[in-house]
Amino acid sequence: SQNVSSPLSNTLNGITCASATFCVAAGEYVNASGAPQTLVETYNGATWSITSSPNVSGSVDDDLNGVSCVSAMFCVAAGEYMPSGGATQTLVETYNGASWSITPSANTSGTALNYLNGVSCVSASFCVAAGDWISPPPLLLRHFETLIEIYNGASWSIISSTDPAALKANVLSGVSCTSASFCVAAGYYMNLSGTSQTLVEVYNGKAWSTASSANTSSIQANLLNSVSCATPLSCVASGGYTNASSVSQTLVEA
Repeated sequence: SQNVSSPLSNTLNGITCASATFCVAAGEYVNASGAPQTLVETYNGATWSITSSPNVSGSVDDDLNGVSCVSAMFCVAAGEYMPSGGATQTLVETYNGASWSITPSANTSGTALNYLNGVSCVSASFCVAAGDWISPPPLLLRHFETLIEIYNGASWSIISSTDPAALKANVLSGVSCTSASFCVAAGYYMNLSGTSQTLVEVYNGKAWSTASSANTSSIQANLLNSVSCATPLSCVASGGYTNASSVSQTLVEA
């Protein structure tokens, strides 16, 4: 796989394949000035190559965390950017088969921190991106809340999602849709004792609701990083938990 420059940091955070001859991976690299910039690589069935991707003008940090392609003619990558002197805002880029461009996306506000950690598209007219946002100051009251946005083929809009932990962390790390009427988002929330526990939310085409998910223990940290659904009756989520020896171990739920 390719790197912008070997002395610089290069990271790929998400990957998607529409076929055996078309895959896209997305992430970021750090330029010579120390600023993260978007990084997209494309696979043609034989080799990986870096594909030009845009960055927000005046930003000091542009990151892509997830990507989803329905074909070699339509892909969406999601992440965030940090305006110079401002609050982190969502970043969505769309591929039309020839080039990547920035697509306007929604934010809870211009003073809150907004992040998109994963994205899933079932067509060029239906995509879902999931992440989290942090309320503006005062700092003592700031906490993570879930953030879900839906694309209807024309624009992105925020849709209401659930937060099981009031005034504590609620984060969605990945999302997977099988149709416009079934999606699953996965991540974690903090329980009353401050221990992370798995969080799963399900979309029925109209609204999101929290679904019951398993944990190794209420006193062990559990979190989910990604999820993939083949059908509404077959989903797998993966992440990790901390065992009794405080060592991280793999975690898979079906």
